[in-house]
Amino acid sequence: MSEKNTHKRIIIINPRAGKQKRTSALISELLHLLEKKSLFIPVKFSEYAGHASVLAQEAIEKGYDHFIVVGGDGTINDVASVLIKYPEKTLALVATGSGNGLANYFQLPCSPEAALEVALQPHTVSIDVGWVNEIPFFSVAGIGFDALIARRFAQSKGRGFFNYFINVVKTYPFYKPKTYSITIDNKTFITKALLITFSNSNQYGNQISLAPQASPSDGMLHMIVMKKIPLWLALLLWPLLFLKILHKTPFVKIYPIHEATIQFHHRDYLHIDGDPYPLKQKKLHIRVQPASLKIHIPSYESKDI
Repeated sequence: MSEKNTHKRIIIINPRAGKQKRTSALISELLHLLEKKSLFIPVKFSEYAGHASVLAQEAIEKGYDHFIVVGGDGTINDVASVLIKYPEKTLALVATGSGNGLANYFQLPCSPEAALEVALQPHTVSIDVGWVNEIPFFSVAGIGFDALIARRFAQSKGRGFFNYFINVVKTYPFYKPKTYSITIDNKTFITKALLITFSNSNQYGNQISLAPQASPSDGMLHMIVMKKIPLWLALLLWPLLFLKILHKTPFVKIYPIHEATIQFHHRDYLHIDGDPYPLKQKKLHIRVQPASLKIHIPSYESKDI
């Protein structure tokens, strides 16, 4: 943890994150707060996918060391992927996305005023970074069904949990589990799975958790291998996702890992922190990089992270 004040702040906003009406209202409120509090912090708006990374790198070159990100997990990934190259830089979150996995894990406030207060205070913790084929992620990544849903959700017009849920309902009955070869600690096994997810935190997004014991500061990832639940039974068990106990059923197996390899022979999909990512090869190498990013959290935070 660090109590060192950072002095050169910048705000990077993704105006397209989450539901547009809600996000627009939150951004307006945040800008009004900055003016009201006479906080003269430069504000940059991302204009396209990946633009937040460009803005972050430009800010690094200008000497900024405290980055306040307004957006969802994808925007956080864009900026954090740049910051991990500079250990002294810090990241603060004002969550406006559809899932907000990392913000939910740290129980960051939802209101712009409270979130800004946390963002401006000096209290930080260092979190682990997960890597898939040398692509960093900070909350969750995965292949299979959830990655396909991430792709379809990104292509759809609507945002928010309801639209995500609609995509799940439309796709789940017809999705066929795929076969994967998984190697952990030089031991290989073959399994059929609905999805394989790599969790750096216990949040899947929208307060859903498949790996409740996962922590972003334990120096490991939790790899979730989930079987497809028969449709009639899935209708009965889906509330267990929100109760955070689906992992206790026979359909979910969790492997704490530092490193793993997954191979397959079919077309598949990959998501990184909820955003679809091109998968150009049929082999994944997953690893964890401990304590590599500083995040601002409430000073009263008592969670064993």
